[in-house]
Amino acid sequence: MDYTTYQAEDFVLDPDFQQWVYRPTPEADHFWDAFLAAHPEKKSEIESARHILLTFRLDQHSLTETDLQEVKLAIHEKIAENDQEASPEKVLRRSAFREPKVWLKLAAVFIGFLVVSMLAVQFLAQPDEITYSTGYNETQTVLLPDSSTVIINANSTLSMVGSWEKETDRVVRLEGEAFFEVKKKPQFGNQKFIVRTRNASIEVLGTEFNVNNRRQKTQIVLSSGKVKLTNHLISEKDVLMEPGELAALSQDQPEIIQQKVETEKYTSWIDKKLMLDNTSMKTMAELLEDHYGFEVIIEDEQQAARKFSATTTLTLSDVNALLDLIEKSFDVKIIKQDRQIIIKNN
Repeated sequence: MDYTTYQAEDFVLDPDFQQWVYRPTPEADHFWDAFLAAHPEKKSEIESARHILLTFRLDQHSLTETDLQEVKLAIHEKIAENDQEASPEKVLRRSAFREPKVWLKLAAVFIGFLVVSMLAVQFLAQPDEITYSTGYNETQTVLLPDSSTVIINANSTLSMVGSWEKETDRVVRLEGEAFFEVKKKPQFGNQKFIVRTRNASIEVLGTEFNVNNRRQKTQIVLSSGKVKLTNHLISEKDVLMEPGELAALSQDQPEIIQQKVETEKYTSWIDKKLMLDNTSMKTMAELLEDHYGFEVIIEDEQQAARKFSATTTLTLSDVNALLDLIEKSFDVKIIKQDRQIIIKNN
């Protein structure tokens, strides 16, 4: 495949490129790193294509080859029409709407796909909103406008207003998991730094902390500094956290529960490590689903509550080592079929 001739839309529709974005492997990482090193002029196209795929998760839609060609044609015509200063309505009539059945079938995908494609080539830019998304088994480090740093874990999304003014609070929204290192900048005065999840708000005062917002639950682990946690369900009960504490709440258990923990156990993923210590099989199964994108089936419900008794550290990139550890530690058999993992009793 001659990727040197590819534009952003070509990368988006390329199965191998999609596989790398959604299911990265060391071999694929090596290939694309080498390609970018040899062809740095393709960096912008690749970054735009990755953003499109990670934003709209085209791997979750069933599209035929004809459908994909229709998407590609629509993008090409949008670019051509834009160069001629044609109206968006005319472009849509000439491309997506010319096959009504295809348009109805793919409307949800096409609308988002075309909008983000135009964003990627600066046709309909909206600079006030910024979103960062990661795929499975992928992390990303983001420098915020106030020089605070966020490390976003796999399968997560961080969004915020692009330009922060001195008069307004610094607010970010998180779905998934991220580690925050917040700076207090003089030019931002006494602005609050607030992280919002589905069921909580975390107000920060110069600190380092981890937020995990998955499965209708929010869990905060504070490494240093101080935060104030506001429960959206019980707003009158704010909680102040001290370093070394974990605070958790959920839709089913809205009361904020606090406990002392070893913070390294919850932040080791930053160094691409997984620390296991008294960890249940259910927690491991959730990790396989949230971080790697597997569907996990534990056939024996009693197995889900069993806990890993030893203390060990694994490399997050080596999912096979984790599966082998689960097999040996819990005396179970693991059957891996594509993106599904079945855990059976021996």
